[in-house]
Amino acid sequence: MASALIVGDRGSGRTFFLGLLYASMVRYSGEARDGLRFHAPPAALDVLSHLYESFRAGEGPEWPSNAPGSLPLTLEMPSGHHGSRLQGLWHAPPGVSRRALEIVLERSNAEELQQFVSSGGAMTGFGQSLLSGGALLVTVDASALAPPADGRPVPHPWDSMLAQLLRGAKQAARDHPSPTPRRLSLVLILTKYDRIAPPSRSALVRDGATADGWTEATRKEASDNLLARFLPSTRAELLDGPSAGLLLEGPWTFLSWVRPEAPVSSPMRLRGHETSERGWEPEYPYLEYRDLIDHLGRLASADR
Repeated sequence: MASALIVGDRGSGRTFFLGLLYASMVRYSGEARDGLRFHAPPAALDVLSHLYESFRAGEGPEWPSNAPGSLPLTLEMPSGHHGSRLQGLWHAPPGVSRRALEIVLERSNAEELQQFVSSGGAMTGFGQSLLSGGALLVTVDASALAPPADGRPVPHPWDSMLAQLLRGAKQAARDHPSPTPRRLSLVLILTKYDRIAPPSRSALVRDGATADGWTEATRKEASDNLLARFLPSTRAELLDGPSAGLLLEGPWTFLSWVRPEAPVSSPMRLRGHETSERGWEPEYPYLEYRDLIDHLGRLASADR
């Protein structure tokens, strides 16, 4: 089974992202009838339900103190699913086989991640999870994107760590060869996009690009500009060519944000609206999350 690890700097919005991803799966599974399924062990489901109910109550989610450090969530979809907007639904006729993708949020991974990059790719538990999977989902705080100075990129604070992470993955693949080449798809989640500085947004995408649902052309433009102008060290690792036994793919860039009520209070109150089908839900870019779920479906359906 393919897997996707969620990593990110402290404060980059991993909790919000996972809560919104789960809420989007609930909504999408209702639209997709029996096509999309997701499963979680009881401990993980308790945390996800807590995050989901916080959103439905209009509150910013807080990570439960008794939550496990590793939180797995498994997606299932029909084999051969390509996320076609024309098909509309993840519908699996009787007898069609299904592929699974396990999404794992490693909340307590800071020390192990640092150990992995410091060692240059030692095959730790984190390294094994990274190379056995297929995707690395990285939450990138968009509010920390500084506009280019004098035409030169100003690296994002997590650029160096992400570059070292990819370098370590390549070294681990060389040190521990596999009978079949491994693939690692990089997916960047631009969190807190509602707080991005206007000059940084202009450096990322052309004027007029909506934040409610990017087109494929806008997504590619944003990915290229994000690497060139904000993640230059990460870009260098991606352009370094395929490593022995590891093919780096991507990145693909998706947006995430929620809008708090003003003035911002503690706990945070979220802006939202009432729907006849789903009750109250926060304002967030559901179309972006739907596209992300489709993208994860393509990763699971591909031969990894």
